Amino acid sequence: MPLRPLTSVRAAPRTASAGTSSPTLPDARVAQGNTAGFRAFFERRFADRNTVIMLTNGGDTDRMGINDSIQRILRGESLPRR
Repeated sequence: MPLRPLTSVRAAPRTASAGTSSPTLPDARVAQGNTAGFRAFFERRFADRNTVIMLTNGGDTDRMGINDSIQRILRGESLPRR
């Protein structure tokens, strides 16, 4: 049976940013976005030469807090006690 081409595609609503300066670090770039229940986060810290890319489907997650913890681990620092 030959494959039929798609005749229509329904796009899900989404938001994204093109990459902005980090609110706390001038030498970093951050991009975030979401679509259909999935959320994306990207941060590049130029001075540390680290990049964190995070994809989640867990609803409203603390992506900035998770990113800060990952960055601390990459720098060899200990995580704060809860």
